[in-house]
Amino acid sequence: MRLLFISRAYPPITGGIENQNRDLALFLPRFAETQTLANTHGKKALPWFLPYALLAALFRMRHCDTLLLGDGVLGIVGWAVKLAYPKKKVASVIHGLDLTFKSAFYQRFWVHFFLPRLDLLIAVSAATRATALAKGLDPEKVIVIPNGIDPESFTGSFSRADLENLLGIDLEGKIVLLTAGRLARRKGVAWFIEQVLPGLPENILYIVAGDGPDRESVAAAKKASPAKERILLLGKVSDSDRNLLLGTADIFVQQISKYPAIWKDSGLQILKRLPLAGPW
Repeated sequence: MRLLFISRAYPPITGGIENQNRDLALFLPRFAETQTLANTHGKKALPWFLPYALLAALFRMRHCDTLLLGDGVLGIVGWAVKLAYPKKKVASVIHGLDLTFKSAFYQRFWVHFFLPRLDLLIAVSAATRATALAKGLDPEKVIVIPNGIDPESFTGSFSRADLENLLGIDLEGKIVLLTAGRLARRKGVAWFIEQVLPGLPENILYIVAGDGPDRESVAAAKKASPAKERILLLGKVSDSDRNLLLGTADIFVQQISKYPAIWKDSGLQILKRLPLAGPW
């Protein structure tokens, strides 16, 4: 297979789609002859990248069999390629926001016109596929391939002493909760600081590693929290420090429920039942 992969969200910008697209660009050449066309300048460059990607795709697809799009925003590129090359296959990865973005213009053209005309939509989760079907997309065209990881990228031998050195504090008797990743409101970091952490025992330490659009809300939540002395905001960390944190923290925390009140009640019960050392 001769594959053209187009990504409009790519490192050095940080985020889930960016990381996934980077890994696709890294691993796809192991299985197919792959050309990658990527926007490395973030959202500010999108107005010029979309027309550039569209024209480049029309030119490059003369020598490729299949087009893979990194997310649904590029659906307009896929539609144009299908018009020019009806027999060639076009697929797109789709994430939740690709389907739920609150714009009548986007919903009318991207969700209900461009995406349905592609050959395959690769949902990153069963929930995303369910959203796609609720939007009226063809169930025969929507499959689920969950995001994977490269275990080798998280390898390392770390000790609690390494974590103490990184944080510069004594962790004797502490239980460390960790959230790592891009700070987006939907991930509930500020909400967790405000609503959950004050109800947890005094020996609970909450570490937040990462940066993003919700960083000011997270910082404000820490400042106002009665538990602010037990909250460490590390900002963006290196891959090696990320691996150290993941390898030594006791619990990884991220809100995934659409219903925070339910998450709070069930989450507290789960935390209190975990067989961790320390007074609960």
